[in-house]
Amino acid sequence: MGWAVKRASYRYAVAWVAENDSGGDHDALIPGEVQHLITAALVADLFDVPQEKVGVDIVRYRRKHGWKDKAS
Repeated sequence: MGWAVKRASYRYAVAWVAENDSGGDHDALIPGEVQHLITAALVADLFDVPQEKVGVDIVRYRRKHGWKDKAS
């Protein structure tokens, strides 16, 4: 096999989850809820980072890229 595997970064993983998992949910911008996504748990395990941090980072990414609270 002639293909190479590129190791994903933590930042890329957070961005992927932010863009692709539960972004339309009413709690998509609540770190304490987002941290419980199975994909957030996977990122935490793969990169040995606390789930709480992953939740905060996903929400930070979403806010930085123009996501708005559903209540707004």
